[in-house]
Amino acid sequence: MLIAVGPDAPSTIKRDLALALNSTQAPATAPLPQSQQQALDKLRTLLASAWQQINGAVPTNDELDSLIRLLSIIDFNLDGPDRTAAVETLVHVTEAAADALAAFAAVEQLCARLMATRRGTNAGDLRQALASRGVRLRAAPRYRPDVDRLRNYSTRVQAHLTQYEETRIGDVEIKIERDCTAATVDAANGGSLVLVGEPGAGKSAVVSAAAEHLRASGNEVIELAVDHLLVESLDELRITLELEHGVREVLENWPGAGPAFLFIDALDATRGGRSEAVFRSLIAEVLELPGHRWRVIASIRTFDLKLGEQFKNLFEGRPPSARYVDPAFPRVRHLHVPRWSDDELNQLNTGRPRSQPLSMARAVGCATLLACRSTRACWPT
Repeated sequence: MLIAVGPDAPSTIKRDLALALNSTQAPATAPLPQSQQQALDKLRTLLASAWQQINGAVPTNDELDSLIRLLSIIDFNLDGPDRTAAVETLVHVTEAAADALAAFAAVEQLCARLMATRRGTNAGDLRQALASRGVRLRAAPRYRPDVDRLRNYSTRVQAHLTQYEETRIGDVEIKIERDCTAATVDAANGGSLVLVGEPGAGKSAVVSAAAEHLRASGNEVIELAVDHLLVESLDELRITLELEHGVREVLENWPGAGPAFLFIDALDATRGGRSEAVFRSLIAEVLELPGHRWRVIASIRTFDLKLGEQFKNLFEGRPPSARYVDPAFPRVRHLHVPRWSDDELNQLNTGRPRSQPLSMARAVGCATLLACRSTRACWPT
């Protein structure tokens, strides 16, 4: 434990108590001068009172001695060279070196408020307090490689899922903004949810588009595709993602304070396999993280959610949108990704070159287009 004092601190603390602590922590020492012994006795009295208040028992002398051996006092001048040295240290903690000065000012203000209210803090709360003031911190050193690896893996999944948003007709690429994407973004900002829909309805495309919207707004977004992660344990998932720590632990120590989003696409790919239990456990762990910063947005086929009682329990809640609701899930926080609307189909028809027939092979939601709307000769050649 470290007690930092400024230039106006009484000499009883800066000089007498500091010297007394140094002497008592030495292997051998002569009797202390009276002023130092008085300062040390006063500290022991305060420690004993706090110990009794917390533990309900008077500490022994050995217990107090053990505690005192952990104490140090330094003289820290907030307005002098000590401040400059501290700011230089914070350069290695902030993502942008220019934020170091603001980071120290924020710490100074926070400490003043904590002293006034006689409260304490810890590293996690301090990181969140700094992030809430716009100071972007780097991940703690032991988690920094895992944060980078998970970001890189997510980028690869993002590139994979983006293809579901694309419809290519000849050499022309058409990207349709599904009506339910905005509803997904709004719902995700309010909390975790699950996207349901029939095969080919475009759930993966909505997952990809919603993730991109949230990422563009400055949020942390991680994307996982279950059909590429058929693992049998959380530890195997960690190894597959090339992480040193488990996913839950990495997310818990992820820098930042604003909402963050974990997208998990294609939960139905786990049906009946051991991966199902793995991702159920992962979702449960993320939902239980302190502060509820991370929101989980998962996608699953309607049929699989009807059978998956445990998935329904994980996303228990009221549907966030009356427009995109499946009446089969009145107590599940979900959005139903519908078949393409006439307006969405018309966008696709309008965007294609008139000289090209519509190629269904790479159209987003092609299975839905074939299964519904009786195909109605929507795109005459």
